Amino acid sequence: MGEILGLGMTHYPPLAGRDENMSGILRGTLRDPAIPSHLKEPENWPKRMQQEWGTDQGKAKAAEHRNALLSGLQKIRAAIGWEPKIEFDETLQSVIEYERALEPQLA
Repeated sequence: MGEILGLGMTHYPPLAGRDENMSGILRGTLRDPAIPSHLKEPENWPKRMQQEWGTDQGKAKAAEHRNALLSGLQKIRAAIGWEPKIEFDETLQSVIEYERALEPQLA
């Protein structure tokens, strides 16, 4: 009988950003006028959420979250033996050229 290796991959966009910006989704949600003002105050949040928000608006927990995600991705790479075939700089340059080619179409 064969073996099955179950893998998961995040598409979490803030992973590509800086830790201090990771809480931006929550900060944007808190600007929603439909949310009662008392629920926008951290002291009214669940304890765990208050702890994660901390005194730095979640920056330290964002760093922990990023590290956990990266650790998982490294485990996946090791499990399947994956290595990139194209260098990062080459990939970045390709994306920039692609986006620039789209600019006239978007104008």
